[in-house]
Amino acid sequence: MHELTPSELDGQALELLPPRETLDTYVNFADVDAANAAFALNHHSADAEAWAAAGQLILVEQSL
Repeated sequence: MHELTPSELDGQALELLPPRETLDTYVNFADVDAANAAFALNHHSADAEAWAAAGQLILVEQSL
């Protein structure tokens, strides 16, 4: 992404947002489910190896 020059800004279109009452008629519902899991194992002895794993799952369902 680069910064716009003044001439590039002049070429941009301007559009006003609708009134807040109009925006409120559209309700956006998002159902977000997230699950995290982690596991670590290290045996307490000389020359032990450590092992760890982690995972994440995120599900998003969206409707108007």
